[in-house]
Amino acid sequence: MDTVNRLVFLLGKGLRDLGINKWEQGITLVALTLLLFLGLLFILAMFNVRQQVLSRQGQLSFEIYWDSSASLKKVRKQWDAISKKDYVVSLTQYTPQEALDSLSEGLGEVDLQWLKGNNPLPPTAVVTVELPKSSPRESVRGLIGDIESMPGVDRASLSSKRLRRASTWTRLSGRIFYPFLAGIIFLVSLIMANTFKLTLYTKQEEVEVLRLVGAGRWFIQMPIFVGAIVQALISGALALVLLKAAQNSLNQLLNVPPLWLELHFLPAQHITIFFGVLLGVALLSSWVAIREA
Repeated sequence: MDTVNRLVFLLGKGLRDLGINKWEQGITLVALTLLLFLGLLFILAMFNVRQQVLSRQGQLSFEIYWDSSASLKKVRKQWDAISKKDYVVSLTQYTPQEALDSLSEGLGEVDLQWLKGNNPLPPTAVVTVELPKSSPRESVRGLIGDIESMPGVDRASLSSKRLRRASTWTRLSGRIFYPFLAGIIFLVSLIMANTFKLTLYTKQEEVEVLRLVGAGRWFIQMPIFVGAIVQALISGALALVLLKAAQNSLNQLLNVPPLWLELHFLPAQHITIFFGVLLGVALLSSWVAIREA
């Protein structure tokens, strides 16, 4: 019970110590918030650029043609099977009659109903696939191979040039985004760790006094540890609030004609990683300062 009470006391002391040097703690909090906000703003910009690339180049559509003699009942089952395959986002199917109606409309309402009794058009489908981030070209080629091996399928129409261009953009976006993201995180973490370290150095006199009166190592270290974590969480939360406000303001400027550019906020996964890195840096920098204390 004494251990629990002592731990609660040290946690409370760490929180109370944040209010002792209010100006120093306030300046540190503002500096950390602005630093994290700028880092998050760069990450938000790169995230949205990558989303635009993936939305425009990350999906491909191609046509599938069946033999004109194929059984429509079997073709419908194959349509259902194709729509459930990996990477398939949507499938639009056309029976021979629907293909004839679409062709008539495309020719300017030309009456082609005289072909209804002997319709030469085969069943067709338009498939939209989302390119996977790893091995996009090989994955789509494998999908097309599976489709073309189905009974009654004549061919799948997708040029190698289109597939190569789309897969190149998909790979390139990942090769640029993740190294850039790692660089930004490393730079922000380095500056943040140095800020924490300088702040903790201001407590050297307090640490020396506590040592002279015989205070234990954890009595000295725990409040420093708690203060760094609390500062990191508060500055991270404030930086996210600023980022949300910046996103809304930028959308009001950019999401209007003729630009129509909409910035999407960071997903929950990215925010979780952000707080994980934030706590990791706070823990590491505190641990370094504690070892030197």
